[in-house]
Amino acid sequence: LDDAGMLKVANFYKCYRAFVRGKVESIQAAEKETRNPQEHERQAARYFRLALRYAIAGSEPLILVVMGGVGTGKSTIAKRLARELNWPVFSSDEIRKTLARVPLTQRTPPKLRAKLYSAQMTQQTYRKLLVDGLATLKENRGVILDATFSTRALRKFLCDECKKANVPFQFIELEVGPNEIKKRLKLRDEKTGETSDARLEDFQKLSAAYEPPSELAPGLIRVSTTTSVSDAVKTILLCLAERGN
Repeated sequence: LDDAGMLKVANFYKCYRAFVRGKVESIQAAEKETRNPQEHERQAARYFRLALRYAIAGSEPLILVVMGGVGTGKSTIAKRLARELNWPVFSSDEIRKTLARVPLTQRTPPKLRAKLYSAQMTQQTYRKLLVDGLATLKENRGVILDATFSTRALRKFLCDECKKANVPFQFIELEVGPNEIKKRLKLRDEKTGETSDARLEDFQKLSAAYEPPSELAPGLIRVSTTTSVSDAVKTILLCLAERGN
């Protein structure tokens, strides 16, 4: 129709239509004569997630970066976002250990940590993190990267590579007070299945090495994880929706 203005409202109507379909499926699931309510519930969830995706990212692919200092809840928030959006998530901790052939749930032995966290291994880890993320966008419209991105150089690397690939990206920095971080790090010694090697004794060193992402302002989204995971995820999704509109 040669009407470019339609493209500006297309995502709104996609979101609206997906939400309506989700509502219809929900109603059908609750009807007494419905033979397979579970299938309608599954379809409703699918449509609601689709509506959410259109609300926060539109029709374009998106790399969502969940970053922040040690103990701020990156992995927990990234996994919950992945579940809400039905997007895959890639973790730098998992990639680093996989490259070094260290079991994911085993804390790296002290004699191997210098090599595992060397500048060379860090660069290799973040490169694979981004390569895997970009490759996944061929099949998924969004992907979540869970990593500290503690230096300006690493953040610039992602920005430059995404621009080369013509892929939109959004950084989300998680924040929490030092006392809460110390408490969380201390509790890691009591947990099983913890991928991160960081513990309370590493707090000062890792905190000193973290370079605040001031260069990403004003586009950076900052969210406190002092509250519940659900509240933090809700705040993130609302911020993304506002940015998208």
